Amino acid sequence: MKKVLDFYAPWCAPCKAAESSILETAQRLGLTVEKVNVEVARPLFEKFGVKTVPTLVFLEGDTEKGRISGSEVNKNNLFDFMSRHV
Repeated sequence: MKKVLDFYAPWCAPCKAAESSILETAQRLGLTVEKVNVEVARPLFEKFGVKTVPTLVFLEGDTEKGRISGSEVNKNNLFDFMSRHV
């Protein structure tokens, strides 16, 4: 199964700004997005070595196939990032 982990924090303005674009793009491509609050899911945050929010990690099964983070998570890059992995 292919899915995108969306690592975010409730206080993160860039996370909030990108949220609708992330969900719309994923829906358009038939991908599932799992939102991961880094303040609550610390073990998952650490397992993937996330250093900044927002970070999107594309998974195929349990294998990471790609990621983007920080200022790369924007409307212009989301479709390119997600469509490369569909």
